[in-house]
Amino acid sequence: MAQNIELITLGSKKLANETSECIPVAHKNMLTVDQLHDYYRQIPDSNFFAVLVFDSSNSILMLILTGIERRKDQLIGIFICANSDDTLNYTTTNIYHISKTLIAYKINSTISRFLECECIKQFERYRLESGMALEEQRRHLMKHLGTNKQFKACHILLIPLNTTPKALHTAKQRLKNICYDLYGREYTFRIHTLYNYIPEDESNSENSNYEDYLKRYYGDDICCSIMDLSVMVFCLVGNLSTIDNQWSQKLIASHVDTDENRLAEYFGKLTFIIDQPVPNQYYQDLLPRFGATWQIPSTIPTLLNNLKDDIYFQTVLQSISGILENREMAANYKIKQRSLNISNHMVAFEIEPKVIILANIDTFESFEILLPIPLLIVYNEHSLITKISNRSNQLNSSLQRFFIICLKTIETDEDEIFNKIEENPEVLTVFHIWNDESMPIFKYTKAYYIQKELITIAVTCKTIEFLKNEADIQTKLNQLTLTKLYMRKAEKIKEWLMSNMRAEPCHILLIPLNTNVSNLLGCIQYLKQHCTSLGYPSTSIRILDEYIPKSELYDKLPYGKTIFEYEHPEVICAWLRDLSPIRMYLYGNEQLVASEWSKQMILYEADHIGREIVNDDDWHTFIENDAIDDDIKWNFYANHAQTWKIKRMTPIKVCNLNENLRFRSALRRAHITYHTRRSTVTAQIYHWFDQCSQFNYIPHEFQLQRHNRLTPRLKNTNAVQISIPLSEFNDNVQLKLSPSIYEKDKTHYSLPYLFNQTCEYIAYNSSLYDQTYIWLDDVLYSIEERFHGVIHPNQWIHFTKVNECQEFIQNQQLQYNSNIYLIAKDSLAEQLFTFDHISRISSAYIYSNQDNLFIKWIRSFQVIRGVYANFDELYDKLCVDMVRSMKRNSCPYQEQVFSKRFRSLIFKYIDNLFYFLGI
Repeated sequence: MAQNIELITLGSKKLANETSECIPVAHKNMLTVDQLHDYYRQIPDSNFFAVLVFDSSNSILMLILTGIERRKDQLIGIFICANSDDTLNYTTTNIYHISKTLIAYKINSTISRFLECECIKQFERYRLESGMALEEQRRHLMKHLGTNKQFKACHILLIPLNTTPKALHTAKQRLKNICYDLYGREYTFRIHTLYNYIPEDESNSENSNYEDYLKRYYGDDICCSIMDLSVMVFCLVGNLSTIDNQWSQKLIASHVDTDENRLAEYFGKLTFIIDQPVPNQYYQDLLPRFGATWQIPSTIPTLLNNLKDDIYFQTVLQSISGILENREMAANYKIKQRSLNISNHMVAFEIEPKVIILANIDTFESFEILLPIPLLIVYNEHSLITKISNRSNQLNSSLQRFFIICLKTIETDEDEIFNKIEENPEVLTVFHIWNDESMPIFKYTKAYYIQKELITIAVTCKTIEFLKNEADIQTKLNQLTLTKLYMRKAEKIKEWLMSNMRAEPCHILLIPLNTNVSNLLGCIQYLKQHCTSLGYPSTSIRILDEYIPKSELYDKLPYGKTIFEYEHPEVICAWLRDLSPIRMYLYGNEQLVASEWSKQMILYEADHIGREIVNDDDWHTFIENDAIDDDIKWNFYANHAQTWKIKRMTPIKVCNLNENLRFRSALRRAHITYHTRRSTVTAQIYHWFDQCSQFNYIPHEFQLQRHNRLTPRLKNTNAVQISIPLSEFNDNVQLKLSPSIYEKDKTHYSLPYLFNQTCEYIAYNSSLYDQTYIWLDDVLYSIEERFHGVIHPNQWIHFTKVNECQEFIQNQQLQYNSNIYLIAKDSLAEQLFTFDHISRISSAYIYSNQDNLFIKWIRSFQVIRGVYANFDELYDKLCVDMVRSMKRNSCPYQEQVFSKRFRSLIFKYIDNLFYFLGI
């Protein structure tokens, strides 16, 4: 419900009526202090009141304060209407000494702030109807503040700079006397200081609310409105080292001098004056010290005494005496229009989520939890209900919402307590730690069962979801400031969560092929028994399905959902292989391989046939638990494995696995490298996310407005199709299939190169010849995946300095007989080719963004294959040259290659024969 507010005036009834017209609250006029004291006793306890006094004497003020002592909790403020020439000051916070021109503004804005605080109190107690009623009352008051007033224009506006209030008052009196001396006292010259337009107690405040109220009063451009009301503007220079009044700075910074006419020096322009002795350095350094944002050519001040003899000042003063009324009318019309254009403003109530943990003392001491929001602990049900019911009495614009974590069972009045929680709108979610022994069915919508190790992720994800929903609500209410706060907070909490998450490795990864759940579970039991018998009871055995995200509660990989949504399966499978040094593919009796990710994992597995030494840190095998039917066994290769790189598919019986020496060695290595693999993969994922975010290859989750970028894919009929969300075109974005070199080919970043037959040929032969690949660029950045793929298993050696590259090439010549492929930036390549040690460079490719590159020096070197403006042409040329080079050099190696391939072929047929015979 709205508050009953009264304005009590003491003094002139005429002045009281004029003022109350601009203040939309009930008012009562009292002629004497005794009448005021009598009326105090009649005010109901639920009402609030403000007092307006037109007599500024200290004796009357003391009488008012004496009679108001018993009603001070209902007092909004005492407003003393005094002339701007008076120098009364009061230290009490709710007493305001204000000029007559601003009395209506000050009362309106003070009552508005009072209603705002009361509104927040109601919202904190979750009294929505009362809070909205107060908000509506406040907005009605603000509307009158902005539209129902009449401003008085002035002949001269006096703006204080680095001066004191006393010096300002003295300068104003002397300026009045000069005007009277020139034209006599029959003329009425209106001279205002800045404090006639902006209250002195608000002019230096950093509170944004004050500026908001002033905007309502003067419209969206406060400085322009005040300048419209002033014909001549004088800036008073003093002896202080700072300008304390921030509005003086704003007014000068908003003014632009354009007219060079001498008369315009006074009319519509800023004039700097001094009234007391000021050292030369003070006004000479005025512009360098204070005028960084000023748009005026000169700040040389004029002596106030010299204005009387200035013919231009006399001319302007005489000419403006008759135009003040018209100027005032025009200025008020503009101000009213600016005020009407201000949109209705609502109170910004920021909601702060908190966590309450209900636990026993012993339980909580053994419970480790890490959360990014405030945490409260209660040890009984009564304290819990008290926490969620009581609100703080502090006057701030922050509301509270609660997540509850129950680490103990509620033993008494469980239904009653949960009903209170269910009915309390400030409680968002109640988390119960999952007990493996029993999991009761809850009838409450806010209750969730969660595993103990997932509680941090669950609470954090719910917090992020809540903040994003609140941001959407505030956006619809046009509260963009709160929207930005919520979105930034959600972004930082998400970043905190991911920064504290690690990639979870395992010792053994079990990947089901054509099998069922019962066979899979039976295999896991066998594996646990074998690991325990070998002395590794803590072995981590995971199923591939555990690494595939199915909900927000995913804790196996940082940014897991983003990775599986936007990254290529080949890269994901590589990370999973790095996390699992032992990978076992389980056979079964089903006709199909149901899991697509099982197909992807085995598709990218390398074949170990022909390797004399197998890496125990990267070992994969096929296993068999249930007996496999002959029909499935003989047709497995034809039905499933024709595209696999692996050709040896003979399974190992799970029951005999503990006798396998390779398994024992790999299991020992898996326990040794467990933590190293966690750190390595986690760092790689963080780097991947940073790169994708930097180049906008994944959408920003917390932007208010975003346009999705279309990411083109390399066309390949053999490529594995993955799901990528549909993109929306922005009219301002043009798709470039052949980007500039200095855009680093961003359109292909994070998408792997899909091998075609030519690249398979290059990759195969790269392992047979001694090749070195150098990339020279002064900017260190990530080389495209397709350039890595074409030279696999070799790697690019990246240099940013010419001398380091030259030394490396020289060492390569002395120690190795290798062919060098060089890709270099134009300027660095020209420096490199001035050295003598370049004879072993077999092919060089130069890229440049210059249209007319000076190529005289390039013609002197036949190894330079060309100059390219984009990576597409350079890549095609590199592939062609590498194929030609390998075909020319293949003759000396034919015998070696043939013998190696022959041995591999014989081993493959022997393995298949043993498999078919069941040996």
